[in-house]
Amino acid sequence: MKYLHHTPLFLAFAALGSGLSLPAQAQSATARADNLVLEEVIVTARRREESLQDVPVSMTVFNQDQLNDANIINSGDLAAYTPSLVTNTRFGADTTTFAIRGFAQELRTTASVGVYFAEVVAPRGANSQQSGDGAGPGDFFDLQNVQVLKGPQGTLFGRNTTGGAVLLTPQRPTDQLEGYLEGSMGNYDMWRGQGVLNVPVSDNIRLRFGIDHQERDGYLDNISGIGPDEYADLDYTAIRASAVVDITDTLENYSILRWYESENNGYPGSLFYCNPEGSLGSFCVRDLDARIAAGDDDFNDVYNFIDDPQSRQEQWQLINTTTWEAGNDFTVKNILAYAELETDVRNAIYGTNWQFPPGSPTSQNLIFQMVGLNDKRRTTDQRSFVWELQFQGNAFEDALIWQAGLYYENSKPINDYGAQSPTFVACDQKSITSNDPRDFRCNQQLSPGVGGVAAASGGVEYTNQAVYAQATYAFNDALSVTGGIRYTDDETEGEVTETVYKFPTSPAGGLFPPDFDRTIVDIRKPEQHSEEPTWLLGVDWTPTPDALVYAKYSRGYRQGSVNIGGSTGLDVHGPEEVDTYEIGTKTSFQDLLWGVSGTLNIAAFYNDFSDQQVQFGYFKPTGTGSTAVINAGASTIQGAELEMNLQLHDRFILRASYAYLDTEVDELELPEIPPDAPLVTLNTTTAEGEPLSYAPENEVVVTGTYLLHAPESVGQMTFSVTYLYTDERQAVSRETSVFAVLPSYETWNVNFNWYGIGGSPVDLSVFGTNVTDEEYISFLTGNWNNGLEMGQINVPRMYGARLRYNF
Repeated sequence: MKYLHHTPLFLAFAALGSGLSLPAQAQSATARADNLVLEEVIVTARRREESLQDVPVSMTVFNQDQLNDANIINSGDLAAYTPSLVTNTRFGADTTTFAIRGFAQELRTTASVGVYFAEVVAPRGANSQQSGDGAGPGDFFDLQNVQVLKGPQGTLFGRNTTGGAVLLTPQRPTDQLEGYLEGSMGNYDMWRGQGVLNVPVSDNIRLRFGIDHQERDGYLDNISGIGPDEYADLDYTAIRASAVVDITDTLENYSILRWYESENNGYPGSLFYCNPEGSLGSFCVRDLDARIAAGDDDFNDVYNFIDDPQSRQEQWQLINTTTWEAGNDFTVKNILAYAELETDVRNAIYGTNWQFPPGSPTSQNLIFQMVGLNDKRRTTDQRSFVWELQFQGNAFEDALIWQAGLYYENSKPINDYGAQSPTFVACDQKSITSNDPRDFRCNQQLSPGVGGVAAASGGVEYTNQAVYAQATYAFNDALSVTGGIRYTDDETEGEVTETVYKFPTSPAGGLFPPDFDRTIVDIRKPEQHSEEPTWLLGVDWTPTPDALVYAKYSRGYRQGSVNIGGSTGLDVHGPEEVDTYEIGTKTSFQDLLWGVSGTLNIAAFYNDFSDQQVQFGYFKPTGTGSTAVINAGASTIQGAELEMNLQLHDRFILRASYAYLDTEVDELELPEIPPDAPLVTLNTTTAEGEPLSYAPENEVVVTGTYLLHAPESVGQMTFSVTYLYTDERQAVSRETSVFAVLPSYETWNVNFNWYGIGGSPVDLSVFGTNVTDEEYISFLTGNWNNGLEMGQINVPRMYGARLRYNF
């Protein structure tokens, strides 16, 4: 364990912290007339309000002002500012999933990082393609804060996960008539409008309304001439309404109704490299050579072969929380939530231009793979219901703080969903979106056994139940212990009818209806049940009111599930478990050296990860490609995290966060490919003796904020610069691709704020992200052995300005 070789250094920090006796400070900075001030941050990491510096959890917190300054509008933006947090962007910004400390969510597994909005877990999405389980478009406006909790939180939070949790806390209605109107403009013809209105109807009824709409042209240039000119665009609207009703002095009801819709052109894959020795390498080489000859090989160039691409997502959710202060030391909270999520996706995730036969007047576009849909079947169509009954209390003159509860979650299809996608065939694009397969017109050019149009229809139902309890007992003002346990029962039931349509094989060209005599129909009803206890044992030592030293051991668990896209025998997987050991210290100080004040938080952790859910790609006996998930691995994950806030001057604050991560797969046993599969190409996301995917060893974020000198009548002006560094990271196993390790990269962001312009209620912000226009690969598919390497690229330089009127 590399970090623990430096344990004396960590203990030195802990000893330094334990000797401090200074006023508490935390991470939020507020601009005053002539100085910047670090203010206390309140978090809910233990399901109750506490100061950040009092919580024995490694976490990163952003308030709404910090989100605005960093131009954080989606999950990918949040991950860029949060060491140890990574997103998977394969299907675009709307459907990203989180990974923390190397605990990633593979395709068709449940979330490894739970995302919660107002204490309710994010609605589940489709099992066939990545969707749901995360933060959607418009979730990052009008928030109180965002809290990123690192490490398993398997006792107090509803859905058991191994990586951690992301908590989005919206602004509650207040007792003031207030709000704002905001407009933004930027490059790529970006414009955004926001508005929030808070209305106190009476002494016991408070309402809040908000809307967020943004449009932006895409930064991926389509070189095909087919479909839209640009991809990776934005067009979403989010609406939120909330109400707080004080029914009595001790009974409160808090309701949130939220809705969003996002519709854009999607995110075709970018072609990076070709492997001439791969089974499909000759197609890739001709494609890439043609792009270079035509001058269409810029970093942002993609090829789309779909006439009518689509990437649409819509979700609405109702959350109702009733809180009863039953006594001075006893609280009952009832949380109910219902949500519906639907997506429609038709996208060339592999943006290839493969012509067969090559150089012939009758050449046709051979589709390697795409995601498709028809008018009757959505990609996702899922409803989710969550109920939690929570009890909290204090005893023995507040020496004992406890909570317990019951949890129930059910998520099931509203209608059958799935995909209708061609693989290794040439097709008339409009014909394969038909509801009637008799309309299909394709040519199975390569081989009668390879490829076809696969139409899958079905869905998955998840039922999760749990009972939990956790308590902290303080022996004295300095020493306390925490113990918690949760018992979870998870059941997953899937049902899918997969029909693979075959077509005549004619290398000379032409399009034909399906050969129905060769149609393959596979009906599967996979089921998986898992139940596990998870727990937490911790010791906290506070030698002074401004220093916390903690140690804890926790068990994390991620449920077993089904994979409706897998073959029989490869369509279920069991749960994974992790034992986590963590030590840390949180300190606050004032005028320590040369008048410096601030906070310093350090954590070191060791994870023993077993029954790891691992994804690999293979070809099914039907001749179509798919992804399987198996319990194939055991890994060791260890590292350290640092969060520091320093007020170096009345007008200058320096923030720094750093994460060191050392991951290694100790065991990995993959199953045999079905013997009747037409191709024997195996692609894995990791391998024995190698790091976990998308787990960089070092990540750094440093932000300096300066309050400019200006008369009070002019307003307050701040300028900040942020430096972000991400180390090289392995995307797939080295056996899967010679480009498995993605290079390191660094970016710079800047922000200027002018609050209260000329004493008016108007604020101006000017921002720039990735101002040096750094280019790097953010996601790799791992298809080198097949002959090509594709994936997603990063967001280029973005800049703009916001004008806000506050009332």
